[in-house]
Amino acid sequence: MANNYTDYMKNLMLEVVPSVLYISVHEVDPTGVGSNEVVGVDRVAVNFDAADAGVRLAQEAFVDLQIPSGSEIAFVGLFTALTAGNFVAYAPVLDGAGDPTTITFTQDLPFRVADVSLDLNNV
Repeated sequence: MANNYTDYMKNLMLEVVPSVLYISVHEVDPTGVGSNEVVGVDRVAVNFDAADAGVRLAQEAFVDLQIPSGSEIAFVGLFTALTAGNFVAYAPVLDGAGDPTTITFTQDLPFRVADVSLDLNNV
């Protein structure tokens, strides 16, 4: 059977994901289990709207994570809890051209994550 799901089915799948998830940052590819999380960075909660057309959008336009000097960030992830929890999704950090990149922090600075969503339309 093909995996061409209807919006109804995509919405059902997305609705089992908790409405609050926690953003994490990772030094390298978290390998689907949430490994390589940057030490010293607290996860930040993000609240999601109900699923619509196979997408759940975050209610926040952006969230800021405080990154300590000497850290590198290459991926952003989502967990179900502030500490531990289940790893739900991840994506690479993108540069201005839309290419994957790694950001090196030479001083303590905030890292802004914007436009967070769970989208089943491009899988």
